[in-house]
Amino acid sequence: MGAVAARKGFFRVARRWRNLTGRGVGRTKVVDEKTADDVGEAVGVGGSPPELRWLPTAGGSLPVLDCPPDGQPRGAVVVLHDAAGATAHNDEVTRRFCPLGYRALAPRLYHRTTDRPLSYDDVDGMVENMRALNERDLLADLGAVVDYLHGVGFADRSIALVGFCMGGTIAFLGARHLNLGAAVTFYGGGIATSDFGMPPLLDLAPDLQTPWLGLYGDLDRLAPVEEVERLRAAAGSSPVPTALHRYAEAGHAFHSDIRPQMYHEASARDGWARTLAWLDQHLDRSNWDPAQRDPARQDPAH
Repeated sequence: MGAVAARKGFFRVARRWRNLTGRGVGRTKVVDEKTADDVGEAVGVGGSPPELRWLPTAGGSLPVLDCPPDGQPRGAVVVLHDAAGATAHNDEVTRRFCPLGYRALAPRLYHRTTDRPLSYDDVDGMVENMRALNERDLLADLGAVVDYLHGVGFADRSIALVGFCMGGTIAFLGARHLNLGAAVTFYGGGIATSDFGMPPLLDLAPDLQTPWLGLYGDLDRLAPVEEVERLRAAAGSSPVPTALHRYAEAGHAFHSDIRPQMYHEASARDGWARTLAWLDQHLDRSNWDPAQRDPARQDPAH
């Protein structure tokens, strides 16, 4: 992408975020919250506390919060964060899967540009970090997580991607290029136009390889209803099962219960229930084989 096109893309995305949040574009701010190591300790579940692991990926190491379930897992869920990065809230959402029997991982997708989460007030910080992403690096990071899960006993069909906002868009990218058990997108943008380093979802949809569920709010200005319906049709032409549900009274980030101005409880509860049902329907529990674990991958250096 040339410099002029990149600048135009930045201001287009910044305008959309400013209109959505009602805030201007200012200086980069960092959320005053725990470090990733502290968060990993704080969200412990069952008998095995989460650990922050570093996985080899393109251009360096990918930090991933790894939250094991208490007992034999029913599958693995990779939780992909929103535009604010790997916040404590994202790690808490990741933790919610563990009591349900899932091994849940939360990769820090901004690891090439920052090691801290951002404030939701910081529009230009979010946009700058999103602009630094690209399809090649994102697929390398997803591949690193999937490869790690292979090494601890999970086959492709026992692995799911669940993403929110930007992470929902990346979950869709993964569903196009990876043959996994399930993928779920909560209000992922970039449907008709590319917002950060990857093709529009409409271009990817006919070639999905992973069963995909989309969850969108009709009041979401980052994902207009007309585009969402086009996405439903395009995904439906793919060779895998797909479903898309719209919420008439919800806008963007309706699942984010730390943002009262955006959270819509009824839609969030229904979306979570649909997510769990989708995982239960499509993940293959028989594909977890502890006998196939690679001991060298069980505890990457960190």
